[in-house]
Amino acid sequence: MAMKKNVLAFAGWVCFALIVVSCDSDQGNACPKDFGGALTGQEEQLVGTWVLSEITSESAIDLTDDEEQNPSTDLFEQYSECDRDASYIFDDDRTYRYDLGQRVGDCDYPITATGSWKFSAQILSLTSTCSIQTAPLKLNAEGDTFTFSEVYKLKDVHGTIIQTKIVFTYSLAP
Repeated sequence: MAMKKNVLAFAGWVCFALIVVSCDSDQGNACPKDFGGALTGQEEQLVGTWVLSEITSESAIDLTDDEEQNPSTDLFEQYSECDRDASYIFDDDRTYRYDLGQRVGDCDYPITATGSWKFSAQILSLTSTCSIQTAPLKLNAEGDTFTFSEVYKLKDVHGTIIQTKIVFTYSLAP
């Protein structure tokens, strides 16, 4: 049961790992407009499919209910194939798609989100369903991986809450 709660929490992490600023049109706030215009040279580096390849934490955490004490900073290996199956597709027309659990089949909670994107001053901005999500990205020198991080409170297999920095790494698919 604890693993099931952690799996659901993980799906939320990946989908909402970016800071969310929502607009509510009922309160008179206008929803953000989709990003438009030609891509900059920096943005052209992001065009393509980026697949989740690592999730690491600063603190060792045991998230698996496997009867062993095996805390690790490698969170990616502690999750199921469905929960590791995450990708962003950035198109040259400024549209993007985020998928979770779409490629491996038989996943309980597959997610797809779409919208528009821009990348400026090392900040990735995404629009989707009346919200803007932003995150500082670190693109490696080769341009084939990017990372972003955030501090989260995680519950380990024993119910202990651990606050730690989590780093998500995405790699450009061939």
